[in-house]
Amino acid sequence: MSPEEFEASHRMTPLSRSSTPEDVARAVRFLIESPAITGTTLLVDGGQHLSAQPRDVMYLAAKA
Repeated sequence: MSPEEFEASHRMTPLSRSSTPEDVARAVRFLIESPAITGTTLLVDGGQHLSAQPRDVMYLAAKA
């Protein structure tokens, strides 16, 4: 992706941003510190899974 497409894809998420390495690290830390959590999927995607997009926003932002 070009830098412009990357930024456009981030703006399409409900939080108007995507997850950062720090977001992922915080989620991992949360899971490590919560031993009772097992067998779940933790989505760290800036809310992208909540939006009714026909495709992943990465592809929607791509230039045709």
